[in-house]
Amino acid sequence: MAWLGRGVPGLLTTGLAQIPEVDIVSSERTDEIFRDVAPTSIDATNRGRMLEVARRAGASALVTGSIFRAGADFRIDVRVEDVATGRVVAAHSVSGLNIFLLADDLTARVRTSLKLSEQAPTRGIPELIDSDLMK
Repeated sequence: MAWLGRGVPGLLTTGLAQIPEVDIVSSERTDEIFRDVAPTSIDATNRGRMLEVARRAGASALVTGSIFRAGADFRIDVRVEDVATGRVVAAHSVSGLNIFLLADDLTARVRTSLKLSEQAPTRGIPELIDSDLMK
């Protein structure tokens, strides 16, 4: 179960990062900010600290969730929260045996509920660098 705490968020990050309208703040960057905001473990933090990390990272939304195991089944709950208002703009739950399929399902559900593009054309690294340099 320990790997799920980093593994499932990593799977969701990878899935969401493939959507052109979504810019993801890396876990390394959020961990760095987190150490400044809350030097204790992320498991011991409150919602306010997590929102502060998101604000300092320049994020407009915060994705949080929970993973539960009952026998062989897993249940994953995910919430997308507007950082500025604190309003939950999307919430989804999935259950099943295959963590990878569950993460893909959650990615699709978040994309749909936020009205993001269905087809996610892949942007190459040169395109990303060029677009960032143009700003």
